[in-house]
Amino acid sequence: MRVVRRNPLVGYCQGMNLLAAALILVLEEEDAFWCFVNIVEKTLPPNYFTSNLLVSQADQRCVHRAHERVDKTFTHRATRTTVRRASH
Repeated sequence: MRVVRRNPLVGYCQGMNLLAAALILVLEEEDAFWCFVNIVEKTLPPNYFTSNLLVSQADQRCVHRAHERVDKTFTHRATRTTVRRASH
């Protein structure tokens, strides 16, 4: 991976593939590379991608919990809207 050659201290971790794949889907290859470099080197905390992925796992749990809350709120609102429409 070019990022490892660019910055050997970062190394490679399997968790990087999801982020890289998402960027490649929406950006040209060169833009995806530089976006990935910026995220890994400047945005994420140091040691975010480690062999045990503890920080990444914590982030995933937070996103999952937030999604559950949003999903419950959306379902509740959608149900209220459907009930109102059916009663008119």
